[in-house]
Amino acid sequence: MPCELGASILLKARDLFAATLPQDLYRKLVRRKFIWFALDDVDRNVDILYLYHSLEPISMGTQIRRQTLLINMNQTPEQLFDGIQKDAKYKIKRAEREGVSFVALASPSAEDIYELIMAHRDLEIRENRNPLTEAALNSFGENRQFVITKSLGTNDKPISWHGYVAFEQRVRLLLSITLLVDRTSSSEKNFAGRANRFHHWKDIVYFKEQGLKVFDFGGWVGPDGDPKQRSISEFKEGFGGQVADCYDAVIPVTKRGAFAVWLRKVLQR
Repeated sequence: MPCELGASILLKARDLFAATLPQDLYRKLVRRKFIWFALDDVDRNVDILYLYHSLEPISMGTQIRRQTLLINMNQTPEQLFDGIQKDAKYKIKRAEREGVSFVALASPSAEDIYELIMAHRDLEIRENRNPLTEAALNSFGENRQFVITKSLGTNDKPISWHGYVAFEQRVRLLLSITLLVDRTSSSEKNFAGRANRFHHWKDIVYFKEQGLKVFDFGGWVGPDGDPKQRSISEFKEGFGGQVADCYDAVIPVTKRGAFAVWLRKVLQR
């Protein structure tokens, strides 16, 4: 499956105001903090708080409602697998027979981060994506745990990469990259697709084993949504789960932050 829609949206949203000013100047003028899932407290040492993917409406700042797909992991692995659609089950089992393996990196090294960024370059070329930077990945893990997982072929080379942010009992998919740059035939691409399904299933099992209770696919659109994003959502639906509302918010903390948010709106008109 191509790069996760949620991470792409967040990367663009995060730099929306920054794009109106030279990047270095913006960073010097506006102190930002990025928080996932829940607002622990209001940090008075920053100008703007960005809160992502709260499952509860946010009373402060400006919020945007989106939807996502959640899997309740208070089930046995057998029950979780039973919730997967028949075609996806077949592809997962076939990938396992084909020798695809799984690796989880709970504390990614600088080298792991670099390899993920290099893997993302394939998407940047194929789909005209914004570059993925080390600064963006570091901000994903700010005050939360950033986890990388990957599927490997029998030659131990990566087939797909996933990036997650985890906190307390919830984990959210941020990035999903399937490497297709050297796969030209339909059979090779189909194999990579099976490996990626296997990869998602192993992610669910891994995070359940770590004690997390909610697996968040990081975004969902209904039948009336963008056709490409709807196709990605149908892929996710193959693993079961329930659609839920989620909320992003931009929260000015200081007068400078409030002015920056106001100026962004003015410059976007």
